Amino acid sequence: MFPTPTNPVRTRSKQMWMDDGNMVLAAKDVVFRVHRSQLARQSVVFTDMFVSSPRDAEWYDGVPVFRLEDSSEDVLQLLLALYDSPCYTSMDLTQLAIIFRMSTKYMVDSVRRAILEALLQRFPIKWVKMRKDPSISLSTRLNLIDMAYEANAQILLPALYFGLTSYSTSDILAALGDLPSCTLAHYFSGREAIASQLSGLLAELMATRLCCKSTTCVEAWRVIGSTRLINLVLSLVNGPICPVETLSAIEGSLLVSEACGPCQGHSRAAINVKARAIWNSLPKLFGWVSWDLLRRRAGTDPVLLGYLGDMY
Repeated sequence: MFPTPTNPVRTRSKQMWMDDGNMVLAAKDVVFRVHRSQLARQSVVFTDMFVSSPRDAEWYDGVPVFRLEDSSEDVLQLLLALYDSPCYTSMDLTQLAIIFRMSTKYMVDSVRRAILEALLQRFPIKWVKMRKDPSISLSTRLNLIDMAYEANAQILLPALYFGLTSYSTSDILAALGDLPSCTLAHYFSGREAIASQLSGLLAELMATRLCCKSTTCVEAWRVIGSTRLINLVLSLVNGPICPVETLSAIEGSLLVSEACGPCQGHSRAAINVKARAIWNSLPKLFGWVSWDLLRRRAGTDPVLLGYLGDMY
């Protein structure tokens, strides 16, 4: 005999209601009829939940009910991932963030790992690929930063914070919403440090006599440096910094200037050294850990170690 059913008014999920399911997950007023074995074999959290089910548990439609404190949308996304094994590389980033949080919370390691690899492909930790992607909104980037903290995915933070330098400070402040104050502190700390290094490079190139003392070379660098420095100073007030684009623009200006070939080569080498310096210290610039510590935390995971290999 089944216990007396207790069926409060609830909405059955249209996407996750299996007639042959042997249990129900309840998230607020939405219920999902699924298979205990499908969830238990992929999540130790669900396994423990089912084992510790009280004898007087609620029943619905003839099967036991397990209540979850998550939103119905979050539960739905996790269940779809467990049943359908979707392609994460082409999935919407907001949806990815939901599933990543849920797979971390419920210790679904296979899903979490697959999503982490997909996110690392979207946000590669390589200097040459760290350009602004206009298809990714600022709110999405901030949501992913929040997710990275919550889901213990520190490996994503350097690239995500770096991407914020492509936005104005007013845009950042307007979009922060309910994010913790540490996010804002890390952002401004890193932004100021990167801007200082860029302006220092420009001042150095303007002041240094490189391979020759030709007035043509000196004048070419004075024009390039002063123009870029003025633009950078103006950006520091509110606008985007865009480190990769800024250094590329300086190098591009060299190609069309009247500076001699050896001077151009020397300057490009100096730009490359500065780019590497910014990149090598990037996590610490934003108040996080070093690349070496991130590598140690990656352990022997071949996926993470692959992304933390040749990053420049």
